[in-house]
Amino acid sequence: MSIYPDHSLSLSVPLRRLLVLVRRLTVPVVGLLVLVAPGVCFASDPASSVSLEGPKAQAEFSRKASNGYSILFEINRGKASLTARSEEGTVTYRGRGSFLNGRIHFGLGKLGRINARFNPDGSVKRLRPPGSCKGREQLVRRGAFVGSIKFRGESGYTRLNAHRVSGAMASLRSWKCPDTPGKLSGNAASLPAVLSAFTPRSRVLFVAIGSSELFPFRFFIARRSERQGALRINRSVLVEGEPVSFNASGNLSSATVSPPKPFAGTASFKRNADGLTEWLGTLSVALPGVESTALTGPTFTANLAKPRSEQEFSELFGLS
Repeated sequence: MSIYPDHSLSLSVPLRRLLVLVRRLTVPVVGLLVLVAPGVCFASDPASSVSLEGPKAQAEFSRKASNGYSILFEINRGKASLTARSEEGTVTYRGRGSFLNGRIHFGLGKLGRINARFNPDGSVKRLRPPGSCKGREQLVRRGAFVGSIKFRGESGYTRLNAHRVSGAMASLRSWKCPDTPGKLSGNAASLPAVLSAFTPRSRVLFVAIGSSELFPFRFFIARRSERQGALRINRSVLVEGEPVSFNASGNLSSATVSPPKPFAGTASFKRNADGLTEWLGTLSVALPGVESTALTGPTFTANLAKPRSEQEFSELFGLS
């Protein structure tokens, strides 16, 4: 089962926007989608291209790692991230790094370190502003990062030990693009019900997206945020479920969920007459690098609604 099922091409614009918002909960935003080398890209979903500023990374590389994972590294103006992704889930490690005179330094504490220099191969990709955007073209140079690239995920869920990886670097220039209001228009029947449960500051988050007339899918998301030394770590998973895996009442007063693996157990939502809500059950999730994470309990706030805007969507998840 794919972690990131791509149904967006068959959806209407409002529902593609909803899917883009879903992906923002689990996938790092990495700029404008342009393939510059095998396995290397400066990327963005076309459906999210409402306001672009060109490639977001000064340098980037990707490489296959152990246990079916792929590793994506990005750095931009001192902010670095390493993302490990497979069908088991996604983990992103963010912290301070440096990219000076073609050399990358990024410490991952006990998890590893990246210390490499960029050797260009002479090929250059020229990117022009898309659509109605204005600005100077971007230059993306392809080549290889050579040095020490070591990463070992917690409990060894994946490993990477390389001395040379293909990659790219970009000359960052701003593009000015028209923005559009973040609307998810539609009547009540066309929009899917969204159930969310989260702990304070959304350190642990669970989301279930139901089916509707124009959105015949059921998605489940879990995310856990934490700090490890100087690193900020986000672990997440997104899977598609069967029709019986999420059932919500028509008046949005109750719902039950039973997501597929890596989730385990079930949970139920209930909105009482006094407006108070209950979120009970045995639901948990296995995320890469950590033990099973409980998705119910007294610290969770839960809600069930049909958001009609990006703002409502964010509020539903405690993200605004």
